[in-house]
Amino acid sequence: MLKKLSFSALAMASAVSFAGTMGPVVQDSGYSFFIGGAAGIGMLQGDYTGYNPVNTDTHYASLGDNSFIGGGLLGIQTVLANNVYLALVGNVLYNSQDSVQRSSTGPSTNPVRNHDVTVSNDFQYGGNIRLGMKMGNATPYILGGVEAGKWELGLGNISSTWNRGIAPLSGINYSKTLTGGQAGAGILVALNNNWNMGMEYAHTWFGDVNVDLIDGVTAFRWNHKADIQQDQVLFSLNYIFNA
Repeated sequence: MLKKLSFSALAMASAVSFAGTMGPVVQDSGYSFFIGGAAGIGMLQGDYTGYNPVNTDTHYASLGDNSFIGGGLLGIQTVLANNVYLALVGNVLYNSQDSVQRSSTGPSTNPVRNHDVTVSNDFQYGGNIRLGMKMGNATPYILGGVEAGKWELGLGNISSTWNRGIAPLSGINYSKTLTGGQAGAGILVALNNNWNMGMEYAHTWFGDVNVDLIDGVTAFRWNHKADIQQDQVLFSLNYIFNA
């Protein structure tokens, strides 16, 4: 996590330095609409737990994988008094996330790695508010908003016996649209009066996917839960109308 934040901070600092070498760009006051394309990397974070409350048997797997994220941006922005930058931005993004983790079943003294946990998401969307400071051609900002995505939790049993409420040599998939808070920071660098490029880091707390299953042999109820969070770094190119 620290390395990811350090990379983002270094890239933003480089963008500020680059902006300082460019000539000044003059933009009209008032509100401007903009549209853009964005692409970057998503970094899945989270945990999976499978829990049986009868004998307090718990299994755990750490979720983590990288994915490509890309799509479109649409927003409205303005520069207020004292060069305060304010914008409302919406996004629609494709996400290639498809993470597979193999975890263990059986007692902790004799675990067997025969249980697959899959987490995937192919689409996310949301909106955020940006608040920053225009400093010549560079505009650093912080952001806060809401992001939603249709996440799918897949559970597979590759053994010949029932495990965690899953029949032998079978699996299930359960999808749920999760909506959570998002926070981050970014920077825009003006290329001319109508174009700018941006770099943005954000973290989203999507929430939990929960599935309850009944074991066909023991009749025990198993609760499967995946806690979904995601870091993302996006690079964008934006066209500003009414500039």
